[in-house]
Amino acid sequence: MVNNLEKDIKTISANPNFDNDNCLRTEEVYLENKLVHLLKVLAKNEKANMRAALATHGEKLGGIWTAINKEKKPHDLICRLKIPESNPSQYEQKSLRMADLARNYHDSLQKKDIRIQSAANCAADIERALDVIPVPQQLEDPQRSNMSRLATEAQVREAIKLLKNNTATGMDGCPYEL
Repeated sequence: MVNNLEKDIKTISANPNFDNDNCLRTEEVYLENKLVHLLKVLAKNEKANMRAALATHGEKLGGIWTAINKEKKPHDLICRLKIPESNPSQYEQKSLRMADLARNYHDSLQKKDIRIQSAANCAADIERALDVIPVPQQLEDPQRSNMSRLATEAQVREAIKLLKNNTATGMDGCPYEL
């Protein structure tokens, strides 16, 4: 409603006859008064809702009390995505298909420039990388290092408990809870 009133006011004031037409100026003043009144009503309702929420929440920490001073951040809405390699350019506006486009694009970036090499080439690459490490930075006995030990089931469970919920581990898209 607020956006519609603002849009109407802007349309009326952009009219080329606005300065000479008393009817247009009167309508603009009327709409501005309606807008101010509506904003006051919305603020009053918000205040009443906050009072009710605080009354039901009580004096417990967290929840409503932390939300009072929290900065409200606007969300960036994506209205459409360009379909890759479409000529002429085409756009997708449905949320599910936009999600598919984004996921497929991300997957293609993950797989880009990946070359599969043989075990011998891989071992040779590792040896070359290890030869570059200066002697003072090398481990004295790599086989006795904590890094060479196998992880126990208890350590894996503990690590999984510390992970954030509803996040995927990789390209398979499976969440940690699975």
